[in-house]
Amino acid sequence: ETLHLWFGGVNFATEVFINGNPAGKHVGGYVPFSFDVTDMLHEGENELIVRVNSSLDTESVPTYRTDWWPYGGLIRDVSLITTPKNYIVNAKVSLSDASNDKIAVDIKTNGKLNAPVTVNIPELNVSGTATTNSEGKAKLVLNANPALWSPDNPKLYQVNIAYGADFVSDRIGFKRIETRGKQILLNGQPIKFKGISTHEEPIGEPGVAYNEAQIEKVLSEAKKLGVNFVRAAHYPYSRYLAKVADRMGIMLWEEIPVYWNISWENPETLKVARDQMKRLVQRDWNRSSVTVWSVANETPYSEPRMKFLGTLINDVRKMDSTRLVSAALLGGTHSIDAIALHTAAKGAVDQSLSSNDRTLFAAYLDKQKGDIPSANDHYNHIIDDPLGELCDIVSYNEYFGWYYSAMLRKKIGVSEAAMRHVMFKHMADMTISSVYNKPIHISEFGAGAKAGNKGGEALLWTEEYQALVYQAQTDMLANSPQVQGMTPWILKDFRAMLRTLPGIQDYYNRKGLISPDGERKQAYYILQDFYNSKWY
Repeated sequence: ETLHLWFGGVNFATEVFINGNPAGKHVGGYVPFSFDVTDMLHEGENELIVRVNSSLDTESVPTYRTDWWPYGGLIRDVSLITTPKNYIVNAKVSLSDASNDKIAVDIKTNGKLNAPVTVNIPELNVSGTATTNSEGKAKLVLNANPALWSPDNPKLYQVNIAYGADFVSDRIGFKRIETRGKQILLNGQPIKFKGISTHEEPIGEPGVAYNEAQIEKVLSEAKKLGVNFVRAAHYPYSRYLAKVADRMGIMLWEEIPVYWNISWENPETLKVARDQMKRLVQRDWNRSSVTVWSVANETPYSEPRMKFLGTLINDVRKMDSTRLVSAALLGGTHSIDAIALHTAAKGAVDQSLSSNDRTLFAAYLDKQKGDIPSANDHYNHIIDDPLGELCDIVSYNEYFGWYYSAMLRKKIGVSEAAMRHVMFKHMADMTISSVYNKPIHISEFGAGAKAGNKGGEALLWTEEYQALVYQAQTDMLANSPQVQGMTPWILKDFRAMLRTLPGIQDYYNRKGLISPDGERKQAYYILQDFYNSKWY
């Protein structure tokens, strides 16, 4: 038999010693890895030492600067797994090509035995056998007609695979996800991703959500919003996430922590990112809930960035062509100047503002050259990041009503209160589109509010202001026909090192729709109503 020491994920660099001898190393957090320790163990007591370096730097993935809490150490299960000498390494089970009545099975063994591999799906009354080649691989196609997995019918089938003395079994669903022009199709039918973003933190408990019960509680709260989709940002979560989502009928976006400004030209950084992507895809490619693989979040444009992320996208497509590929974009080369012009045009004639604010808006317009929009002109915000051309869906993080208001206030020179007031009028008369003939997914929008902080729509950090942003955002996005999905930021307040505002943030990002203990804010009900009655 063979003994494998398996780690579900360790943050961020790991060295393993057994009985004083090195067993292996791994660099890169959140993803599983294992070592063959058969010859290192003896009868009786053995000593296992795991040395973890949880520090991050400018070359790591992610870097040291994250807007979440990068929990260090052993963050997943650790297991000692026994297999026969000849064993199944992995298997990918999916619908074959464009057909819904054929199931393709790709099997990888440790390559030490050219022998039959048998696949059996009892409920469908189908089975098949193939023989491994010299590389230990085998492939077969089964004629079957499974009921297709969807949020409305999360059907799973028991799939059994036997190879010599080894045997694995898993519950797997079958679906087809694709795009056609600006539409997303699930099993051939148009669908919108009615979603929410998350972080891997449990409700009402500290630390990382590492077991099924914690994850089920988070997804249950999300599902009560009316969602069919969850963005698991910004790194791979526990393997239990996709298993629970399979059962609950929730589509998933899974992502690796290529976040903000990675060291694009460092080959070691690329190596770690590719390894993380590979381990995530190969771990979850049989999870019917997984719908989008994401290679990055909010990365600024550069040619090295394009090459780096292009490599990751090519890697994903080679490993798994049955799902969509994307990245959360910042938008592209559009200038904030265009937004400033349109908002200033509205502010200059807004009689509900003070004469001083109107004068400041008008003065900004007087300084500009070229065509000046009128207060009644429609504004179409265009996403043109070149990475969108490589993705299946064009995903975009935008914060109209939150960060953009503060940015524009400084640019135009008006009060923040005036800018926020005009921003909502601007949002009511704008749409979002893309230069690419593809569906748009708004991967983030939102605003911060501390649960229980009530004080009116005009005040930042109140539940009322956050709810106002959600109302304006959902109205705006419902009028943007290219937008076919959204995952507002975020389900629950989460720990974040950069969020230091005393009395409000206290090292929490407060954009959650619920508090750390699960208290629902007003914006929760705005989104719930939108999904359940207004957006189809």
